[in-house]
Amino acid sequence: EMSDMAIDGENRQADVQYVFAKVFKSLRSHKRLGFPAYSITNELLGFYREPSMGSGSGRFNPIQNHKEEFGTDELEQASRILRDAIVNRSRAVHSLKDWDSLTSMVDHALVYDWTKDALGGNSSSSGSGDVEIGSIPPREYL
Repeated sequence: EMSDMAIDGENRQADVQYVFAKVFKSLRSHKRLGFPAYSITNELLGFYREPSMGSGSGRFNPIQNHKEEFGTDELEQASRILRDAIVNRSRAVHSLKDWDSLTSMVDHALVYDWTKDALGGNSSSSGSGDVEIGSIPPREYL
């Protein structure tokens, strides 16, 4: 039977309204976390990971599984990234209202990122197009 956390994770997935088609990477663990999924209120709910075999749908990984990487600051930072992207009409923002199902939105978001990489996307970040999330060293603010 499913654990409480698994059931909670499923429930969180039911709240997903947005998927941002850029991979978040934790500055704490340097792990690639996946594509962030958000609620209607821009709250980060978890991440979609590309399926390991390269086919099928993305796997949802609820935010509870990333407690060691995500404190209040990181969650706020993640919400701000989505809000900015929406304001700037970023094509990386996938909104459920534009899709007939969550699955097709997620599949499209994963494909969006892959095609961007394949075309040698001209993103200014570390080349991988990953969005780094986490505590920024204070000297960055000087």
